[in-house]
Amino acid sequence: RLAQRISGQTAVEEKVQMFKTAALRMAEELQLSANEIKDRQVHAFVLPGRIEVLGKHTDYCGGRSVLCATTKGICMLMIKRTDSKVRLLSTKFKNSVVVFDFGAKDPTIGEIDGHADSKEPPEWANYPLTALKRLRSNFSNGDSDLTGFDAILTSDLPKAAGMSSSSCVICAMFMAADYCNNLRSTKAFRSNLPSQEDFFEYLGCIENGQTKNGLVGSKGVGTFGGSEDHTAIMGSKANKLVIYKYIPTRRMDEIEFPSELVFVVAVSGVTANKTGNAMEKYNYQSLCASEGSALFGKRHLAAVWETFGGTTATSTFPSWTQEDDRRLEDLK
Repeated sequence: RLAQRISGQTAVEEKVQMFKTAALRMAEELQLSANEIKDRQVHAFVLPGRIEVLGKHTDYCGGRSVLCATTKGICMLMIKRTDSKVRLLSTKFKNSVVVFDFGAKDPTIGEIDGHADSKEPPEWANYPLTALKRLRSNFSNGDSDLTGFDAILTSDLPKAAGMSSSSCVICAMFMAADYCNNLRSTKAFRSNLPSQEDFFEYLGCIENGQTKNGLVGSKGVGTFGGSEDHTAIMGSKANKLVIYKYIPTRRMDEIEFPSELVFVVAVSGVTANKTGNAMEKYNYQSLCASEGSALFGKRHLAAVWETFGGTTATSTFPSWTQEDDRRLEDLK
């Protein structure tokens, strides 16, 4: 089945080895015997990284992008539990188990380092915990708690290389929770996310904290991005380029990728961090796009361009005031 979904025998063999390494670490860290793992059934997931072929920073501007998935990505092994607890591991961090409880109103989230508990989770856990909190908020009901799982993540994507490893983790948490709880069959999912594109947009909202229809948002991870990464991860097709438009997310077209060509990704070593000053700069661009659009009574920059056709004289825009001049200067 893995060979049917991943192009290239080498890539398949790499993923098989990643799963073997993850299984050994999972058994060691959670003290599971081979029989326990066999009896509880282990489920494997591959979340690919993505390439922006065309269209960088277009998603939060309502634009379009041409996307494809990579053969590198994140692999996850997951074992369904019988209670509401989630235990998360990463092969990158030894002796670091993050615990979450879908059933707790104010769940204790701690890093288990050996036998010593810490109240503060490790930095790597920010994205998965953000996703789990949002899923608990949107899909738990008063009658029963969501069922938890044990999971381990491993990756062959270069760290902070701009290939959406963080968004892969968001998607992975949904996939695990969905498998254990059949979230897609719930009324909350079906009524608020009627299409695949709505679902992709929701995954982006988990990350940026926005509300999607009736699925109320929360803090998110701190970045004000869109849904391009999640759309590429979940909506790409083998040997094709896919074209999507955003706000709202809509599939536009797909293009057959020539079999004699290949994308070669050369990683410069410059990290694409999303914390500290890097996050502030990224969020500033997104804020400028939304605030600038609001000046013209539009939801996003693409709508501004479609309406005014690149007109530059602000005097031609309707209802332009001195206050708008001041706001425009602030954005500059």
